[in-house]
Amino acid sequence: MNPESPNSLATPQGALQESNTDYEFLRSDSISYDARGIDDQNEKVQELKNTIKKLRCKERDTAEKIVKLNEKSLEYECKLKEKDDKIAKLESLIKLKEKKGIRIERLPGLEDFEAAFEDLPFAGPEWMVIQRRIDGTVSFNSFTFMHSFWLPNGLGNHEGEFWLGCGTLHKLTSSRRYELYIELVDFDNHTGFARYDNFVVGSENVDYALKSLGAYPGSAGDAMSGSVNEKFKHCERHYADLKKVWPWWAKSQCNLNGVYHSYKTDLADKSGIWWGKSNMGKRCFLKTCKMLIRPYLTI
Repeated sequence: MNPESPNSLATPQGALQESNTDYEFLRSDSISYDARGIDDQNEKVQELKNTIKKLRCKERDTAEKIVKLNEKSLEYECKLKEKDDKIAKLESLIKLKEKKGIRIERLPGLEDFEAAFEDLPFAGPEWMVIQRRIDGTVSFNSFTFMHSFWLPNGLGNHEGEFWLGCGTLHKLTSSRRYELYIELVDFDNHTGFARYDNFVVGSENVDYALKSLGAYPGSAGDAMSGSVNEKFKHCERHYADLKKVWPWWAKSQCNLNGVYHSYKTDLADKSGIWWGKSNMGKRCFLKTCKMLIRPYLTI
């Protein structure tokens, strides 16, 4: 067959060119599509990198927060341990005080206060100690005692020398009927007592006057009845440049808040601790004294 004849099977030149043009177009389009795909992938990669960067920043922030939280947790644990230690010490102290008869007293109409209690062999249980003098370690004999805080609220140590306070005594004895027990010991270790069945202390408006004592039984003699309706005041004596002071009810034939002396002798004045005239009509120093009250028990 003649190759140049019209029926020849050879591809015409124009068709070949057209085919090449189509291929180039398809190839160019494919490259353009691939390029767009690569750009999309690059954008996604960059987004992922940015996301990773943000996550790492968050992870770092979270790690820092965890460190701070751990530090705070450790600080709180230390504080809790300190608190637990303090609570344990307080509980131990409370138990120790309770063994010694000291506890918190909670009564209607009164603020809670610490009080010492004793059982008396010949007078029964649950007496609240309101005054104790045993060694002179607490100064009852200065104007400090008459300070606006100490006078109503008391001073001293419940395990040693102390005074409960006139304000507290007023609130207690005006809330219900109380009896008073006074225990006395001299330097020969002779003991005596005085007991009154209706002890009432007045308010600050009447200078904590001794409003009532009630009936007296006892072995020491009635040395306080002369002070009924008398004010609780600061008495004083002057000896040259020396001033002796003591707080007690006026006109008493006793003084349990006087100047403490650690030896046996007769008193020349009323400034010491004494009760009546038990030594051939003379006043003698007492070694110890104690005042206690409890609600009056009707039989």
